[in-house]
Amino acid sequence: MIEKIEKFIRNPKAVDDFMDNCFYQKQEGAPRVKWVWDHHTTSSIFPQFSHSLYMKYHKRPTTGLFSDSPYWKFFKRLIKDFLNDNGIEHKSIIRASINCTYHIPNYHCGDPHVDSPQNHYTAILYLNNVVGNTYIFDKNAQYKNLEEDSSKFIIPYENVDWENDPIPVKHEVNPEAGKMVLFDGSHYHAAGATSPGDLRVICVYNIAY
Repeated sequence: MIEKIEKFIRNPKAVDDFMDNCFYQKQEGAPRVKWVWDHHTTSSIFPQFSHSLYMKYHKRPTTGLFSDSPYWKFFKRLIKDFLNDNGIEHKSIIRASINCTYHIPNYHCGDPHVDSPQNHYTAILYLNNVVGNTYIFDKNAQYKNLEEDSSKFIIPYENVDWENDPIPVKHEVNPEAGKMVLFDGSHYHAAGATSPGDLRVICVYNIAY
C-alpha cells in the first residue's frame, strides 16, 4: 500500500496547453470542454461542474463505449506514464473525471469522502494554479462497511466539530498546474475552499489495486 506520492507529471506544460485550447479556445477549432452541472456531489452543499472522462463499469447506450470524451486519450496517457514512472502496480483505472469547483462561503473544505468501496488509489492532477488545498485525512474507511451502507463513503461537513474536534489531516497538497498526487483511496479526503471568483479545476482518477 502506498501512502502518498506527490510529483509533477513528465510534461507539466501539457496541462497548460490543454487549459488554453479546451477551456479558453486560444487555438482555433479546439473543442471546448462540455460541462455537466452536478447539483449534488457528496451533498447538495457542494455542487460542481464535471466532465466524465471514463467509467469502467458504465457503457454509453448510444456508442457502446465506456467513454465518449474526446479528452480521455490525453488524460489516460498522463496517468499511465505517472504510474509507470513511479513503479505503481495496479489492476485497472476505474474512473476519471474533470471537476470544476468554486468558492462556497462559510466552508473551509468539502465533505470528507472516499471515492469507491474497493481497494483503490486516488490520483489528482491539478490543472490550474489556485487556492484550495487537497486535505488527505488521517482517517480510513472500512470497505466492508461501505458496501453495506453507502452513506459511509461520506462524512458530512456539518457533522464534524471543526473548531474543537477536527478530523486530523495526514497530508495537505497545494494545487499547482501539472502536479499529481496519488494516495491510498481508503483515506477520507476533501477539496479546500478556493477564493471568491476563482475556479479550481482538477482531473481525478480512481485506480484499482
